[in-house]
Amino acid sequence: MGTIATQQTKGEKKMDKEKYNGWTNYATWRIALEWFDGDNEWLEDYLSKEAYDVSQIIIGYVREAIDQQSPEGSFANSYAHAFLDDVNWFEIAKHLKEANGYLHSDHNSLTDEA
Repeated sequence: MGTIATQQTKGEKKMDKEKYNGWTNYATWRIALEWFDGDNEWLEDYLSKEAYDVSQIIIGYVREAIDQQSPEGSFANSYAHAFLDDVNWFEIAKHLKEANGYLHSDHNSLTDEA
């Protein structure tokens, strides 16, 4: 299981938003696992784009799906979108590109290879 740091504060557990299962944070790990771990055939046409562009595509995809499942402005929709605000979409995009052979794992820059 994850190694998310916690600290006790006045009897409450407070979660640190740092590293979770090798990802930036819990939100990034959870979205990557729930939405993009598996068949992503629909993404094939987009993975040759820059990682930033891929991140914008996947943000739109997830947000649109959430809006279709719960009315905009509803309690559930607001909470879902607040959760999405913590996601490192660029990290997920880079992971998807790497997993599909569009980016090398030793690539450290914020732009894709030429």
